[in-house]
Amino acid sequence: MESKLIFPLAFVLPFCLIVASLSDSYNMTIPNIVSVTLLGVFPFAAYQSNLSSQAVIFHITAGLLILSVGFSLYVTSQVGAGDVKLLSTSALWFGLTPSLLEYIVLVSVFGAVLVLLIFLVRLLYSNNIVANSLLPNYVFRGKKVPYGIAIGLAGLLTYPNTEIMRFAISQMAGQ
Repeated sequence: MESKLIFPLAFVLPFCLIVASLSDSYNMTIPNIVSVTLLGVFPFAAYQSNLSSQAVIFHITAGLLILSVGFSLYVTSQVGAGDVKLLSTSALWFGLTPSLLEYIVLVSVFGAVLVLLIFLVRLLYSNNIVANSLLPNYVFRGKKVPYGIAIGLAGLLTYPNTEIMRFAISQMAGQ
């Protein structure tokens, strides 16, 4: 089945990841509309990319699996609710595939680097620099970390390996 709609639909995830990353980096929140959009558009993207019913079940399973692990991390105050919602709804787009594992590993690596950078900034900079800084206040104060940045970056790097994006690219190339 040839699909002219798959190409714009395939770019919903990258767009949402960018919006979430920017929002989280600026004000430490990921808007609910991002996760709602990912959840609502996925069925159309799955249909337009000819995912089998078995593949769709694996995609839903991936989202639920990440949601359950993420909820455990949220309950123990390891991550925020927005991070869990973004991770689980984006995992829906990855499915139970090697690209999901790559995505989760990169989120972990980028998240660790982000934590270390923010820790170093908090350790090294004085209050004088804080007052004149262009960086958001949370970088210098508080205990939270904007994991949406790590989630977004990892997603943007690994999404091209997913079934949906590969199908979109093949449609664009006319294959």
